[in-house]
Amino acid sequence: MRRIVTEDDYFEAALDLLVSDGHTSLKVGSLCEALGVTSGSFYGYFSGLPEFVSELISTRFSDRNELLRELAATDLGPEVRLERLRDLACGVQHRAESAIRVWAQHQPEAGSLQRRLDRERAKALVQVLEPLVGSPEAAQRLGKLGMALLVGWQHLQVDASAGDFDRLFDEFERVVLRARP
Repeated sequence: MRRIVTEDDYFEAALDLLVSDGHTSLKVGSLCEALGVTSGSFYGYFSGLPEFVSELISTRFSDRNELLRELAATDLGPEVRLERLRDLACGVQHRAESAIRVWAQHQPEAGSLQRRLDRERAKALVQVLEPLVGSPEAAQRLGKLGMALLVGWQHLQVDASAGDFDRLFDEFERVVLRARP
């Protein structure tokens, strides 16, 4: 019986490979082997590894960016806005994003996409924070702090728990609330 896989199955397999075996493991053959399919299945969805890389990174980063943009467009109060921001940050696949960041240092297209999506994420984060702090300058500083917290966490969290991240976000929240006018 032939196995049917989806594009999302390929993305999930790629993230698993990146996390478990590193960026050098990401090849068409290893993806197909992990999913138990032939390379024809892969090429039924993607023209090649470069297109796959682009879609993988765009898919895995852009969904969170869209949710951030939606949050920025709301008129929620500060406490609810911060709670939604916490939920978004906690919902990130930190190990997978860390693996993508390492990979992006070695693969130019992955690096270019990751930097573009980080800029989009940072811009959306500033838009979420500005109504809370009332100042574009303070929102910019706090946005940089928030991005540093997220990216740093992704690289340092090997032995950490979700509770550790939650406590770190508590500190970020206190800093944001102190910056309010």
